[in-house]
Amino acid sequence: MTHTAAPLLLTTTEAARLLGLGRSSVYKLAADGRLSLVKIGKSSRVTRDSVESLVAELIAEGRPQDESPGGEPGLPSKDE
Repeated sequence: MTHTAAPLLLTTTEAARLLGLGRSSVYKLAADGRLSLVKIGKSSRVTRDSVESLVAELIAEGRPQDESPGGEPGLPSKDE
């Protein structure tokens, strides 16, 4: 039986690559409670759910409340 589902736990290197960050940033995000780090023996793993939640959180933070999805947050309007 072959499983093609994405792994539930990622190495810090895999999580960093998915987020486009360095490993030290992954550890900092974990220390800040924004990523869930799981220890298995001496190894550290990041939960895939926490990576996906962080991305959703960052997208929501980057969009002004009155901005509709698909807009261009951060760009000045023509009136500015």
